[in-house]
Amino acid sequence: MEPAPRTASTTMLMLVFAVFGAANLAAFTMEPMVASVTPSGDGAIATFRFRNEGAEPIAIRMKVLTRALRSDGTEENDPADASFEIYPERLALEPGAQAVVKLRWKGTEKIDRELSFRFVAEQIPVDFGASVGSGIKVLFRYVASLYVGLPAFKPSIAVTARPGTGPGGKPGYTVELRNEGNRHAVVMGLSVELGLGDGSVLALSESDLKALSDLNYLPGTSRRVFVPDGRASQGGSCDVRSRFELED
Repeated sequence: MEPAPRTASTTMLMLVFAVFGAANLAAFTMEPMVASVTPSGDGAIATFRFRNEGAEPIAIRMKVLTRALRSDGTEENDPADASFEIYPERLALEPGAQAVVKLRWKGTEKIDRELSFRFVAEQIPVDFGASVGSGIKVLFRYVASLYVGLPAFKPSIAVTARPGTGPGGKPGYTVELRNEGNRHAVVMGLSVELGLGDGSVLALSESDLKALSDLNYLPGTSRRVFVPDGRASQGGSCDVRSRFELED
């Protein structure tokens, strides 16, 4: 495996959902879209900035969710209220007004790998007397990446392959990327070749690589793709040659 040097650019993961059309896309802005805090000290606080870009008053509520990745790349999220203090939890912004929201980690100070969360800001109808339950209609939503970690944490991406059978009993190779480190990383520009026992080389196609590349690998997570190939029926190991870049 030959990873390329870590690049200086930052991959920002932003999920934005609009319910009432394009006019709401400029309702408000929030930054940053990626934030990191430490489990203790001054670094345990993150700051988010908001601005009402519209012509009407708006209301915004904030929350934090856990973030777990399944092997197919889908996310699993649950409330993380016990781990963070958000001040304030709600905002009322007049047109053109700005505000700052502070988020403080209040979980354990001892962690052995980076913890991943989602910071969510939702525009809701201007009625703070309404219930905080799920019945409130969300007009617009930002979902930012939030991490709790230490500067010493690093990613470690391993690429492996093994022969086997896939759907319908077809022979082929299961190629897996796994983050064996203790910090997240976005794998970019991936190329993979398998040196087979008969001396031939199997290069993964662009469609195969789509399932593995340009994705965020949280610590301990992995993704797999099955590549059909008749040579796998011969068994034996294969030599994995891979190149990629890592981004935050």
